[in-house]
Amino acid sequence: MIDAFKDSPLWSEYLKKDIIAKDLQGVLIKGEGFNGMQSYQISYAREWNLGYAQKRIDRLIEMIPELKEIGTIHIDAYHSMRPNGVGEPISPYLGITMDEEISAQRKIYRYWRSKGIDVTNEAGMYWLRKDPFLGLQGLSWHHTESNYIKENWLHKPENFHSLPLALSGYTPMQCEEEIRKDSENLSGLLEQVCLNLVPWYYKRNPDVSKYSNVIITDDMVICPVLWEKTTLIAYSREKDITDMKFRLPSTWGDVTEVQMFELTIEGINPLSVIKTTNMDGDGRAFYKMIHINIKKGNPVVFKPVL
Repeated sequence: MIDAFKDSPLWSEYLKKDIIAKDLQGVLIKGEGFNGMQSYQISYAREWNLGYAQKRIDRLIEMIPELKEIGTIHIDAYHSMRPNGVGEPISPYLGITMDEEISAQRKIYRYWRSKGIDVTNEAGMYWLRKDPFLGLQGLSWHHTESNYIKENWLHKPENFHSLPLALSGYTPMQCEEEIRKDSENLSGLLEQVCLNLVPWYYKRNPDVSKYSNVIITDDMVICPVLWEKTTLIAYSREKDITDMKFRLPSTWGDVTEVQMFELTIEGINPLSVIKTTNMDGDGRAFYKMIHINIKKGNPVVFKPVL
């Protein structure tokens, strides 16, 4: 929402209303360049106070009604200062302070939410912000937890060490480079799901004590997919997994067979059915176990045969 381009149908109106950032002499301030296109920055406060931010959001939702059904939008760069003017207000010509811009940004978040849409951004706390917008930003990409510790931000508690789960929505899964490398097959995304997304979701679940046989390393994952009721994922980047014994989650019950699937971008394809065996537990119970055999670089999914 900070970037403006001269080929936009809104350009002339935004320029006339001084929504586009200018220096003290009234000269337009150039922003970043993208694929040969020159960007200019928008003052959030000016756009909001004139009612133009609300109109722009309304028009986008009208143009793409699926946004309300999906319930989320990624507005990418949502800086509180210009990338080429770190520490400086967006539009010196207007005399609007950075704190006033941040206040407008908060109103924009809430306006999106009033439409039933959560906003995600490219990061949480970083050098172009002084407010991480905790509780307003649904999720962040390119998230670095350590930034919240080393950076100073508005209302940061003394002796701050980490954020509670409810306030630190983010994902370690990357997409941009993987799409650039293989935009047709999207092969890199499968590894991101296996090594980053599934373990992240698992670690952030408050009730994981019932799973005792999980493997999570930089190169190998055998882990429950917790947004599914009974699903495991297994992946190894560097080497084959051969005859590895794996204890099934107790929540699967007395399952006797497990279906193995190939995980692809399009979905899952059935492979073989594996018989479970009993594994002696603590002297009072038996646990179900399977033997895992998969080739490196080939993600698989396991589900009980009911």
